[in-house]
Amino acid sequence: MEKMMMKCGGGRSEDKDDGGVEALLGAARPFLRGELEAVEPELPCLVSVLRAAGAGECYHKHGTFLAHLLDVYRILRLWGAPDAVSRCGLAYSNSYVNLGIINLGLVEGVANLS
Repeated sequence: MEKMMMKCGGGRSEDKDDGGVEALLGAARPFLRGELEAVEPELPCLVSVLRAAGAGECYHKHGTFLAHLLDVYRILRLWGAPDAVSRCGLAYSNSYVNLGIINLGLVEGVANLS
């Protein structure tokens, strides 16, 4: 079986370079620990604005709208998206689900995107 694994490019995990896995785990660890300030210093403040607006009280999919937005932010961040794109993940579906939590018309330049 080991010969077959080696022939197919497989092998023992300790034989492989896990640098990429370690880097990804390092980036994911603050999310897993709930250490949002370690991800981005402004993130706890952004989350508190969403929480104060009621995003944590709105059901969305299989949890809350706030949890969904944080999941989108986390995915974008772990994919290596720029900060601005990751932050858009915190507000992207605001108008889609029509919760009106964030008034995008008040955000400079957003009104001109449509």
